[in-house]
Amino acid sequence: MNKVILAGRLGQDPTFKLLNNDNSVANFSLATSETRTVDGEKKTQTEWHDVAVWKKLANFVNNYLKKGDQVLVEGKIKYDTYEKDGIKKYKTSIVATNVKAFWSESRKSEKREDVKITEDDLPF
Repeated sequence: MNKVILAGRLGQDPTFKLLNNDNSVANFSLATSETRTVDGEKKTQTEWHDVAVWKKLANFVNNYLKKGDQVLVEGKIKYDTYEKDGIKKYKTSIVATNVKAFWSESRKSEKREDVKITEDDLPF
């Protein structure tokens, strides 16, 4: 089973692309942090994740989320390889199937909707 659940904050406003055949994709970076105490000193390590969302969920992310928003992302890990300047590169990303936003008090009055997509909504 390929399933990942991440909780973190958007590192940038999502980018949105409308593709052919009424398909759309939104991408954003997600920061997840873990704090540990080492020798009595708190240390925080932050990891960055590239997240892609498709179709209805892409529209939700584009319309309602912005840099700094706290979200819970469910999805799967995707590994890609590509070549750049003759060098083989590797990229790991998250293809989200669900995104749940946790807005601050100041944003609670904005209209929101939770959108859940199925495997049929993914373009691959």
